[in-house]
This record gives sequence, C-alpha cells and structure tokens, in this order.
Amino acid sequence: MREWQQTRYRDIVLPDAVFYETIWAVRDLERMEEQVKELTREINSGGLRANRMMREGARNYDQVRPTEELAVRKAALESRIRGIRDALEQVPEPYRAEVMENIVHRTKLTDHPGKVWRIWKQRFLFQAARNLCVIRPEDRPDSGRRGTMSRGCRSSFLFQEGGEEMDRGRRLFGVLLIALSVLLLISWERWGRSRFVYDDVLVLRENVQKGSVITERMLTTMRMEHAGREVLGPADRKWLIGKASSQFVHSRAPLYRPYFEKNEYITGRNLDRYTLKIPENWVESSPFSLRRGDRAIFWSGGTRITSAPVAATDEQGKTFEVVVSREQTARLGRLAETGGKFVISRSR
Repeated sequence: MREWQQTRYRDIVLPDAVFYETIWAVRDLERMEEQVKELTREINSGGLRANRMMREGARNYDQVRPTEELAVRKAALESRIRGIRDALEQVPEPYRAEVMENIVHRTKLTDHPGKVWRIWKQRFLFQAARNLCVIRPEDRPDSGRRGTMSRGCRSSFLFQEGGEEMDRGRRLFGVLLIALSVLLLISWERWGRSRFVYDDVLVLRENVQKGSVITERMLTTMRMEHAGREVLGPADRKWLIGKASSQFVHSRAPLYRPYFEKNEYITGRNLDRYTLKIPENWVESSPFSLRRGDRAIFWSGGTRITSAPVAATDEQGKTFEVVVSREQTARLGRLAETGGKFVISRSR
C-alpha cells in the first residue's frame, strides 16, 4: 500500500524524501527498542569483560573502550525512540494504536471512518520528523499548535547554528588575514626591504685609473642589498678622501680598503715620486720591525739626511724600499758613492 500525504494541510506537508525517511524510522521503532534492551544487558556485563581484558593483558584496551562505545550507541537509539514516542503523545489516545498499526503494518483502518485519523497520522509524522532532526523546528509551523521537540534535536540544531556562526567567523577572519598579509607585503616591498635589507655604500661616479687621488666630487652613495662589513660606507668617506687608488676601479662598484692606499705611496714621473731600493751594504743598522706604512729616517755621521715612507720590506728585514723624490734620490746616492752608510730609525 502506497503512503499518501494530506496535501490539503499544507502547513504539515513534508518533502517526499523526509516523509518516507520518517515512515521508515517509525517502522524501525520496535527493532530499536529491542536493540536498546540488548545494549543495556551488554553494558551491565561490561565490567566483567573489561576485567577479563585487563587480566589477559590486552594492549589496546584504552583504545577499544567497549563499554563507552555501547553507551554511545544506546544513547543515540534512545534519542530516536524518545523523539518518536513524544510525537505519538500529540495524537489523541483513541487514534494512537491505529495510527501506529497503519504505519508499521500498513493496515487499513475501518473503525475510524473518514479522514480524521489521516490528519492525526500526518501530524504525528510531521512532529516525528521534527523530533528526529530531519527538519528544522521553524521550517513549517503546524497551524498554531506547536508540538514539543526533543532536547537532543534542539541541541543538534543549536550546534549547527553555532557551527554556522563559527564558519562565518572563520571566513571573516580568513579575509582579514589575507588583507593584512597583502598590506604587509606591500609595506615590506615599498619601505621595509630598503630599510632593513639594503645598505648605503660608497661608489665612484666615474671610472678611476690607478694612482688617482680620491676627492669629494668623485664619491656618491647607492643602496646595495646585503652589503658586507668590508664594503666602504658613508662613515668611511673621510678616510677615503685623499687616498690614491692602487688599481683601476669601476664606477658604481662597491669599494674596499685594499683598493686604496696613502697618496705618498703612489709613484710616477709626473708626481716626482720614485721607488728606491735600499741595499744591505748601504745600511749600518736598521730596526727589524720596519714595515710598510712606517717612515724611515736616514742618519749619517749623527746628521739627519732625509726621511721617506717605507713602501716594502723583505722577509729578513735587511733590505727595504722607500718612496723618494728625484732630489732625495740624488742626495742618498752621493753619500753611498763615498762609502757612507746610513743608520735607519723609524717613526709612524
């Protein structure tokens, strides 16, 4: 026998899928009640089984937890049974047994002619669908007579509503987080990177040849990513001005201290500076600690002859090179030709 709904009463008409789902839930009532009894017996005997598992040394006892699983299944079945029984309480006493008999065994009612019992059957199924959480409580009002809804169903819908609110909050939080990330990325690229990643370094405006003296006009600054400590920065400008380049230096290239040296070490005919090697037979005595950067003072017969910057020394410290002018070279050469020897002292 096919089941029909009373379409005249639109306020209690269910969607077909919900209608048949509720009918089969009601038909399953007897089986669910029997299963609850069986679960109750198993739970009551659960203590003995748990003790047996512990005696046998079952390693997965904490994971299995059989009594807890049975209790959860029993609570779910009792909630469905209670929802159906509560809905049946809304049906007047004379019609309850017949309505259940018609739904479960599909028998045709003859003791109650007319459509009154059909209306109560429809109301019963509608209220059962509510209690079983198949439809929301506000989906369809039942003509001003509001039935009760099971506590579990109310909790379920409240949980769903709370979950929807949480989902909306998560979506809003996600949008705000993405917007904040974009703003931080733009700020980093426009201001943060240049402030925290790039450093100001000194560079030359134009290419510089070897021996060129560095002036203020030749220098400028530019930003360089991850400049090392050896690179000259704006704080080294004062040190660099007046130095001479010891090699060819490209423009716009990072500058390092080894590229430059004191102006007095640069030699050339146009500068009237020459490198003079002082042989060992010219020297009567000299300090062993004489190094490049020192100033060698030449003495002969207790008289100071001249002084010159030391350009280089050998490993033994017996010979060394100085930067001298043409006049100084001639003076030292004349004294050496007459057999004179020099006493060398040093100053910084």
